Amino acid sequence: RIDGPDFSGMEIKSNSSGSIRFPGTGRVGVYNLSVAAGAIRLFAVNLLDTHESNIEPLREIVFAGQPVEAQERALSRANLPLWPFLVGLALVLACLEWLIYNLKVRI
Repeated sequence: RIDGPDFSGMEIKSNSSGSIRFPGTGRVGVYNLSVAAGAIRLFAVNLLDTHESNIEPLREIVFAGQPVEAQERALSRANLPLWPFLVGLALVLACLEWLIYNLKVRI
């Protein structure tokens, strides 16, 4: 199944070699290809530049005339949310303030 950028979906069958042809890329945007095995693959369509439409990660790029290879590493947790820590700190400060207040009231 291929879903287009205009939220239209189309069922497509693969040929004997397992490849598919999808001529319905008349709209610019990101298309979503879902296969029966559950894998999902995104591909972009830009009618003016074929290189810009290729969003697949490259193994090697050329930067300032020097080839740079991609590094293989496990996915790490990025952009860890800070709000749980801030809420915990606020609760600790509120409890500490309450304890100090109660100590002053007893004296």
